[in-house]
Amino acid sequence: MSEILQDHIESFLDDFSPETSDLSWELRAYAKDNHVPIIDEEVKQFLSFYLNTLKPRKILELGTAIGYSSIWMSQIKGVQELHTVEIRPEMFALAKENIERANCKNVRQFQGDAADYLDKSQEMYDFIFIDAAKGQYPFYFKKALQRLEKNGVIGFDNILFRGMISNQDLVKRRKITIVKRLRKLLSELKLDQAYEKTLIPLGDGFLLVRRNDV
Repeated sequence: MSEILQDHIESFLDDFSPETSDLSWELRAYAKDNHVPIIDEEVKQFLSFYLNTLKPRKILELGTAIGYSSIWMSQIKGVQELHTVEIRPEMFALAKENIERANCKNVRQFQGDAADYLDKSQEMYDFIFIDAAKGQYPFYFKKALQRLEKNGVIGFDNILFRGMISNQDLVKRRKITIVKRLRKLLSELKLDQAYEKTLIPLGDGFLLVRRNDV
């Protein structure tokens, strides 16, 4: 469910979206019933359009969950490889089943910590999709830059963190550290002319960043 859009707008956008496969519907229903966070439908549609324009050959996803985004991103025309990292063993196993059901031969899964993967990997990527632990976004960003091709782009899902980033009244005490880190990241990016960036008011906020040296 979107944390930004009104319900009637979100419903209209869902109806406007292209029809999806039975597996896609099944995974969305599973995620809803089991409280597994996956990408909002309107963000998916935007990102699908964007990736078809960007034409990445190699994608890295941090935060596999049940494999929902791994599947549809790997099916974007021109994507040769998609690497996806998940720290939770049970989610890794469930995603493996779903990815195999979707017959996605170009997906490689890695089980472990996203930061560790970024430190150890020698792979380079055209698009890096960050949808893992929100409090770690600033650290993922710095490490992800080292794995990004010259014309590459980094995307952050849920960057507005349930509206808490823009509205102090919504901030829950146990989330204060996460909110502070995300606000600091956004503030630094806003002032840093080394990056081109856009924050899109879809879902729970979606941020795209790339270097200006392209």
